[in-house]
Amino acid sequence: MSSSDHIDELEKLLRQYCSDESNCSTIRTEKLQNLLTAIPAQTKLHILQREYNPGWTALRRAASLDDTQVLSSLLVAVNQTDRLQILLNGGGKHNPLHTAAVYDHTEAVKTILNSLTYSQQLELMAAKDGDGETAMQCAELAGRTESVFREYFNKAHSHTS
Repeated sequence: MSSSDHIDELEKLLRQYCSDESNCSTIRTEKLQNLLTAIPAQTKLHILQREYNPGWTALRRAASLDDTQVLSSLLVAVNQTDRLQILLNGGGKHNPLHTAAVYDHTEAVKTILNSLTYSQQLELMAAKDGDGETAMQCAELAGRTESVFREYFNKAHSHTS
C-alpha cells in the first residue's frame, strides 16, 4: 500500500468517525496506529488539524466521546510542539480540552493534559474558547463542580507557591 493509499484510508476513517451519523462509531486502535505510522509527519499534522465535520476535528470528536484510546493514538502521532498547537486550534468554538470538560469526560481531560509538558498544560488550561472561557470555566458553567481541573490547578498553584 502506498503512502497516498494510507492517507486516503486514514482520512476516510476519520471522516466517518467525525460524522453526525456515527454517534457510536468506533475505530480499531491498531488500524489507526498502523495508518498513522505509515504517513509522513507533515501529512499527519495536516490530517489532525482538518475538520471532518464543521467544527469537529478527530481529536475533538474523540474528546466528546471520551474515547481515550483514539485520543491517545492521535496525540502520540505528532511531536510535543505540534501536539499543543493541534489542541489549541482544535476546531469550532471549543478545543478538545474544552469539549472534554463540558461533557465531564475526566479520562479524556487526563489523557489530553498528561500528553503535554507542565508548561504546555498551563498554556492549554489558560486557552479561551469562542466565548472567552477557559476549559475549567466551561466545566463549571456546565455544572461540573467536581472538575478534574482542580487537580491540575492545585498542582500548578503548588509550583508557584
